[in-house]
Amino acid sequence: MQAGLWQVRESVLLFRDGARLPEIDLFTGRDDLPLTPASSEFSVAKGAMAICLQWIWLPLVLGALLASSPWDYSPFPIAFGIMVVLKIVAFFHRGHVVSARLRWAVASQLEKKKRGRFRLRVAVACSGIAVCLVTALIGPLDIRLFGFCVMTLSLICVVAMGQWPNKLECSGERDGWFTLKGIPKTGLQALASRQSEANRELMESTPLMRMRKVHAFRGYQAPLRDLLGMSWKSPLLVLIIALMKLTRSKRLVRDRFHWSEATKLDEKNWDSELLKLRDEWLALQGDSEWKFLSAGWIDAPSGDTLTQCFTYVSEDGKQSMLGAVVRVATAHTSGVIGEVTFRSWRPDGTLRLTSNQRVQRPLPEGFDLTVVGGGLAEVFNAHQNAIAEEDIEALGFPEAWDSRMSEEAEWRRRCLEEAGVYGPVREEAFPERPAI
Repeated sequence: MQAGLWQVRESVLLFRDGARLPEIDLFTGRDDLPLTPASSEFSVAKGAMAICLQWIWLPLVLGALLASSPWDYSPFPIAFGIMVVLKIVAFFHRGHVVSARLRWAVASQLEKKKRGRFRLRVAVACSGIAVCLVTALIGPLDIRLFGFCVMTLSLICVVAMGQWPNKLECSGERDGWFTLKGIPKTGLQALASRQSEANRELMESTPLMRMRKVHAFRGYQAPLRDLLGMSWKSPLLVLIIALMKLTRSKRLVRDRFHWSEATKLDEKNWDSELLKLRDEWLALQGDSEWKFLSAGWIDAPSGDTLTQCFTYVSEDGKQSMLGAVVRVATAHTSGVIGEVTFRSWRPDGTLRLTSNQRVQRPLPEGFDLTVVGGGLAEVFNAHQNAIAEEDIEALGFPEAWDSRMSEEAEWRRRCLEEAGVYGPVREEAFPERPAI
């Protein structure tokens, strides 16, 4: 059976590894909305691995029950021991996991609602568990029972909220076909109306392949603060990412396309958020004249990230403004990141950067970066203040600026490769991507 096929059957979607769904919103079935590319690798555990994962929550409930009992002993060593046993069994059966990657599209305006639901589930679960642990430590049986009841109720609410729409879950695999649940009826109907044509085209045509430069990003080698991004205020996420770094988890390793794989972007295909950023920038310029240099886009080998950006250069050639919108969408997370970065080169070849986003570290020697909170106006004013007393080189437009920005991108890539954050550049064959 050829890879990449998919079909709608009853209330689920069956797909094979590498399937790409039509360009419609998976949750509404509409194709007239701004869409974000999404991708996830769904895994299904089998045998002993599946049993361990299914019952991994047992130590938590057992510990709460023992904490509520009248006997005077600590239940946590017992619960911890059971969890260790389940973890060991799962480790030795880790090969009993099959995976498949699916690519689809999701409407941009649904992302915020989806993130809010996920955060609500995490908050409810953490609150219930915290109440149970506190009551288990402070006292009498009736208090312990109350804490256990609160935790049980919170976990029931979490499970119930997990059944809300817009939650994709791979429930099984058979003969290479994976079963995906959670797609609303409207999305399934839209897919069903297109499946025959899409699969026929897949069977009759040979996908065009071309070689592209790619390199690994080893997240466990990067600074923890850079990995967390805007989520550094979440204690739970800090702990999880820190443990993944210590264990050099493969989940922190993923491929990225080389910067030279970026493609020119026509204005008619600009992201709506990128257009808003451009309009805000044009309004902020006032009487000053900034020249449009370029616009481009680049995706990710996994298909879950799409970056669009534009660049303007000041009339005197001493500074540039880059605006970018990064959209990330998987089965579990989705979001959009807006970036504004101003750069100016000094005659000695060093660089002054002012941005509202952190840049992947370590930075090459001679890169002076200032991260500024706030919006476009705040970043712009901060950069003007930073270069006011400096000797800034005026670069020719557009050739000198194009050349210097390419040199900067390669300079940064080599620095990250030397630090072990990036792997060496290699070439791999990828299906020809659709034009934007």
